[in-house]
Amino acid sequence: PEGTLEGGIRQFRAGADDRARAELEAFLAAKPPRDGDYYRANFLLGYLYMAGEDWQLASLHFYRVRKTEHPLAIYALYYEAYVDYRRGKYRASIPECEEYRERFPGGPFFEDCELLIADSHREAGRVSTALKAYDTFLERYPDDAGVMRKLVSVQRAGNADASAERVLQDWLARDPHDAVASVMLAQVQAELGKTAEA
Repeated sequence: PEGTLEGGIRQFRAGADDRARAELEAFLAAKPPRDGDYYRANFLLGYLYMAGEDWQLASLHFYRVRKTEHPLAIYALYYEAYVDYRRGKYRASIPECEEYRERFPGGPFFEDCELLIADSHREAGRVSTALKAYDTFLERYPDDAGVMRKLVSVQRAGNADASAERVLQDWLARDPHDAVASVMLAQVQAELGKTAEA
């Protein structure tokens, strides 16, 4: 049977993701015109596949939307970069996020893309590039504990324990009750042959 966008949306709202996917796939299989409904169906399918961690199909559907001027392109471009990152396509996620930051400088995922670029460099083994990206982010958002931990992890992976120690000491000077940072500092200092200060 022929599917409809409205039917897919209805199934999605009812929490019936499998039925929503089937409805939307049937709608697209009928080769509808490439208008707003076509792009909305692809976006919702991408979202459903992303939620189900089917990164390949999610990327395919987001790709169909992100290159357009459709209002959903601002979301599809980031989500495509994210799912490409999740499926290990770091060389794809970096330029996708760079494109996002160029096309949508005030977009809702601007900072997320900055971190995704840093994470992609880290996962691809580009330690110095990842370090610079995390440093830049922390200059603007100095209270982001998650990014601080990523920076320290990359420094440690790159055998820059002395730099990691400085970052953690500076962090703990501002937030002395951060238990995770305290443990990380003790580990770094042990690797440096130091005794953690009480």
